[in-house]
Amino acid sequence: MDPLRGEAAAYYPVLAVTQVAHAQTSLRRAGSLLEGIEIEAACNLGLEWANGGNALGFGLIHGQEARMDRGILPRNEPGAVQRRFTTAARRIRGRLQEPDASRLILDPAVSSEDLGWVLEAWAGR
Repeated sequence: MDPLRGEAAAYYPVLAVTQVAHAQTSLRRAGSLLEGIEIEAACNLGLEWANGGNALGFGLIHGQEARMDRGILPRNEPGAVQRRFTTAARRIRGRLQEPDASRLILDPAVSSEDLGWVLEAWAGR
């Protein structure tokens, strides 16, 4: 998060569990507090992202294998130099640059904690 602008400081990494579980859990719990927001439509956007509507066009949910990829991450770049370049570019333009898909990678790692969040979001307690 960019503390000066109150905006995202980077588009990626984005984790699949955040898209398909954390947001849905929060939206559903907020319920009537979110007047005018189509909760199901908002939840479906996260699922669309995880089913290939992301910068790489990869589906991250594998139903046949009963698993979910961890997410999409930026390629390892030369640490501080790349971060400073990104920060400088954001300040000059006043906004983030759209991610270049060639600089992103799929992270296939998965954790059992992710499955727990998915069950919490979609099956409830």
